[in-house]
Amino acid sequence: MTTSMRVTAAAAVLLCGLQAASAQDSEEVMVEVGECIEIEAPVERLACFAAQVEQALTESEAAASDDSEADTTAAGAAVERTVETVPAQRVEPEPAAPVAVNQGVNETPEPEADANVAASEAQAEEEDQNFFERRRARRAAREAEREAEEVAEASVAAASEAQANADDLNWFERRRARRAARAAEREAAEAAERAAAAENEILATIADLRERQPNAWLITLDNGQMWDQVRPQWYPLTPGDEVRLYPTNWGSSYRLTKTDRGGYIQVQQVR
Repeated sequence: MTTSMRVTAAAAVLLCGLQAASAQDSEEVMVEVGECIEIEAPVERLACFAAQVEQALTESEAAASDDSEADTTAAGAAVERTVETVPAQRVEPEPAAPVAVNQGVNETPEPEADANVAASEAQAEEEDQNFFERRRARRAAREAEREAEEVAEASVAAASEAQANADDLNWFERRRARRAARAAEREAAEAAERAAAAENEILATIADLRERQPNAWLITLDNGQMWDQVRPQWYPLTPGDEVRLYPTNWGSSYRLTKTDRGGYIQVQQVR
């Protein structure tokens, strides 16, 4: 029983010593345990360890206390020497700092800041108004361009239609001109034929008729000329009829017609 109590007490002392040693900030404690190692009994050896640790901690604390008192005494002496060496100086109050006016951009007085804000808003409103004005101007310009294009297209269409009408009119005019030219040519030819006939026409009376074949006569005139009908064709002729003979453009044949009747037959002079 006594032995176990001693062991317990020694263990407690050893643990307390170890905790105290670990609580030191930066100091190291040297423990002499050479004597304890030679002890064979575990309980006695542990008790030896505890005693050595406790003695080392006690000596370490005493040395630390002595060093602290020595440092404090030296520091006080140094302070006293410094106070004696430095003469006393009169402490004067510091002058008040002047109030800064307009020391920075952000320290603008409120009225000026309001004026700047109002100017900025007015500038922004003017820019918006100018933007809308420019947009309206662009729209008006585009509408004017479209109207001009429509007018130009209408003008081109009108010019094309007028040209087409002129072409049609010219075509009809040219056709009428060609028809008039052909009519004039025919009239000129007939006039020439009439002129030639007037120079060479013969007015006479039928003296005798002899039918060579049906509707083909051999005609004897009172001037002694004899005319043979070229193609068979019915034409009412009787002796005593007054006839007119005139040349044509068809070779040497003549046309014979009664002066009191229209129509004619083609004849050729035999004698």
